[in-house]
Amino acid sequence: MGYYENKGLAMCGLACVLCSSEECPGCKAKGCDNRSTCAIYACAAEKELEGCYQCSEYPCKEGIFQNVRVRAFNQYAGQFGERALLERLRENYSNGILYHDPQGGKGDYDCLDSEDEIMELLQFGSCNPYEKCPVYETEQFKLRLVTKEDAEELRICYRDSMVSKLMNRDGCPPEEFDFADRMEQVIEGWLNQDYANRYFIRFAVQDKPTGKVIGSVETYDRKYQKKNRNIGVLRMDILSDFEKENYLRELLEISSHIFFDIYHSEMVLHKVKPEAFERLAASGKSGFAPVEIEGREHYWMRKREI
Repeated sequence: MGYYENKGLAMCGLACVLCSSEECPGCKAKGCDNRSTCAIYACAAEKELEGCYQCSEYPCKEGIFQNVRVRAFNQYAGQFGERALLERLRENYSNGILYHDPQGGKGDYDCLDSEDEIMELLQFGSCNPYEKCPVYETEQFKLRLVTKEDAEELRICYRDSMVSKLMNRDGCPPEEFDFADRMEQVIEGWLNQDYANRYFIRFAVQDKPTGKVIGSVETYDRKYQKKNRNIGVLRMDILSDFEKENYLRELLEISSHIFFDIYHSEMVLHKVKPEAFERLAASGKSGFAPVEIEGREHYWMRKREI
């Protein structure tokens, strides 16, 4: 079995790109032996659809939509586009994830029980950060999942007036950002609610020369939250001693890597207040540019390089 770029996706959601038949040019090239009797192909072609995922009546009563893999593939294509689905299938194929077993056994997608599990496999491959959170390093910093043992050092961070001044509070009630006096409780929420429920990952930022935790970084993937937007949102809180362009560039670069290479986001947003001169400089030199967002102010965006 190979990956055949030009075959694309079948109307119903089957992955022609991973078909075991080299001779068949794919559903949309009218190469499938069953095309003349395939009600799904006829219906989608009549409606001039690229696939069933575009249909207002999906899922219909056709039996193939009882297959959880087919439903998950259509769900992914419907939310993020057929191109995004094919990219993830190609990447997973390159990393050894089987669409189906040539020997007749179940493929990796078929071994899962729910659409959500298959969506996760499509998005993350075998490296799901919500199953085992990776550790990232730059020249100056180490980013790892926050722990309760970080409470005292993070308390110092969130008592820093500069941190409070530059913090992104959008979308949350003010009391949620009173971190310093209830740091243990906040960390428990980050771990047992937000990370456990796969809302976002809160990384502790550890200064490698001293070993001390000097702040935190939150990576929030809106695609995973099914907002129909392939966007990552970054929050970054660090001690004022480290609020320097060179340090900020390191953190912006590694955070962009997390979004682009782990979450496969198409773009990353983070808020930069006008008085945050070091962040403005670091953002501009890290590929970010100002962007207007309805109902929000002072956001910068970096797009994924294709």
